[in-house]
Amino acid sequence: MKHSVLLTLLLVCLMSTSLFSLSPAMAGDPDGGGPPEVGDSITGTLQDYTNVSTGLPLRGNYNCIVMGDVNGDGYDDLAASAGKGDNTAWPTYGLFVYTSDKGRSWVNSSTGLPTTGRFGGIDLGDLDGDGDLDIAAGGEGHANSQVKGITIWLNNGTHNGKTDWISGNKPESARLYEAVIIEDVDDDGNEDIVAAAYYDGVRVWLGDGGAGGSLSWTASNSGLPSSSQYVGVAVADFNNDGNDDIVSTSYFNNAFYVHAFHIFYKNCSTRSSLLPVRGLNYLAFT
Repeated sequence: MKHSVLLTLLLVCLMSTSLFSLSPAMAGDPDGGGPPEVGDSITGTLQDYTNVSTGLPLRGNYNCIVMGDVNGDGYDDLAASAGKGDNTAWPTYGLFVYTSDKGRSWVNSSTGLPTTGRFGGIDLGDLDGDGDLDIAAGGEGHANSQVKGITIWLNNGTHNGKTDWISGNKPESARLYEAVIIEDVDDDGNEDIVAAAYYDGVRVWLGDGGAGGSLSWTASNSGLPSSSQYVGVAVADFNNDGNDDIVSTSYFNNAFYVHAFHIFYKNCSTRSSLLPVRGLNYLAFT
């Protein structure tokens, strides 16, 4: 289980604000040197951080961000989804990857990724089992994106110092997804996808790791909600039984807005409570 329960709850809390989303893989080390970064237990103040943004866009309209070493050089890189709402001042659409240049600056490595369309949830993981990180991303729900379903972008290797991408088989092509997680939920050694669907519940697809030369996906949604507006999702072993469980937040409008907090136990009953997720402000920083 690669995500701690505490970090998972923090990230779901952030995602549920609908202002921006973070994948659990956000706890990265872009400079490769090991100083405290997001997700670490740290002391001190924000003045201890140095802005290293050379090569990154100065402005734009981004939804979600995730970090991981996509080119295998030992430095964590950055992947982002863009297209939040109808921001005409800074129109930004598609998916972007910026690789870290030894923690000193960033290189745009987005060749092959879409440059149009509004994207929401995004995560990195080795979907085809070839040892490098791929991308799963969903269409953005709040803006009713024309991008539908979960799109897959496979890492095509690094050429001339930049990583490029090719499209892979999609699990489905009909819904919008505010949050996407890559995790091996059935412990078969192949990465799977868990996603929060805008108006369509929580969904899981089991991957085959690219066996036979192409990715294949099997829906595994028994016991999960198939309706309501879900905007945040994360995976961890909440009941300590050795199986991955799902925590998700829904956002729906009755007489007033309510954030609902749900935990779905694998092979167990669903337990839900109306907790104000925005009130979960505990940070694992010391």
